[in-house]
Amino acid sequence: MTELILIFGVINLTPKQTFLFAMQTPLRIELPAQFAHETVNVYAFTEPELTLIDSGEANQASWEALQQGLVKAGLSVNEVRKIIITHAHVDHIGMAAQIAEASGAEIWVSDLVYDWAAFTAEKWQSRVDFLQVVFQKAQVPEVWYKPVIAYLQEIPAKWLPIPEKYLRRFSLQDTLSFAGNQWQVMHAPGHSASQTCFFQPDTQQFFSADMLLPITPVAVIEQEDQVPQKRVPGLVQMVESFEKITQMPIAVSYPGHGEPFADHQGLIAKQVARIHQRKNQCLEVVRAGVEQAFDIARKLYADASPTMLFSGFAMTLGYLDLLAAEGLVVQHDTPQGWRFEAVAQKQV
Repeated sequence: MTELILIFGVINLTPKQTFLFAMQTPLRIELPAQFAHETVNVYAFTEPELTLIDSGEANQASWEALQQGLVKAGLSVNEVRKIIITHAHVDHIGMAAQIAEASGAEIWVSDLVYDWAAFTAEKWQSRVDFLQVVFQKAQVPEVWYKPVIAYLQEIPAKWLPIPEKYLRRFSLQDTLSFAGNQWQVMHAPGHSASQTCFFQPDTQQFFSADMLLPITPVAVIEQEDQVPQKRVPGLVQMVESFEKITQMPIAVSYPGHGEPFADHQGLIAKQVARIHQRKNQCLEVVRAGVEQAFDIARKLYADASPTMLFSGFAMTLGYLDLLAAEGLVVQHDTPQGWRFEAVAQKQV
């Protein structure tokens, strides 16, 4: 039993209460982001050593915002001892190498992120080449996808490869030690095939990164590591990850974008319902005779800007994956590209 002395007396705390009283709330530092979202969160724990969750993109504005955020807390970049990366997207890992060069910090990445961290340019070019194939198979007009490819080619300038001397890797079944606690690693594919989250079961704190956001995450178009020509069914995986997370006793979630929040179950329920609503709308478009993925996306996202249509196209592929998994749609691979067809409904 621990005694806590307050101005109004002494309170005896159980070991559990002592632990919860001493738990750390991370400092949230919002950094500007060029890709996907306007800002991205970096979280900082000060004890027992300065540890960052994610790093932001490598650009001057992000670097200055990180420095300013740490200075406000009486800290500096050169005090960082550990950086833990949630997934291999530029806004979460891009500046890690720069921080490590300034501080000597270790950079912890999962087995799925390691090659992205060490061989960034090669992995990214493989991703861009794969996306061009996807666009062609989806019969996306060149006038639309060429600017997208040009935009994506800018990303390596914001994503610095990490020298091997700074890299440490963890497995998807690992437990990480930071902020004075042991955190369970959870692989939660959906937004990204490499997405990991971190859960502290005693404090019920959960770093959801981009798996669980205030708005539904985009199921980004990615290729499988072992079969690089095969597309990951991201939205199918996202729904499966949602099912796992909704069973967890989470008190507070720390997302990669936006403010921390409670009631993860309510948020997940709304987002899953929205996904299935859009999936059903997608089915109606296919049943109406629209066969090509990009044309389906333009029906579903008729009012979207070109930038938002890219995200909408990714989600449309996800809806088609869900429908295929449910046996409601079939995909035909033709010399001209993919063609989607609704399965005839059985008469009862």
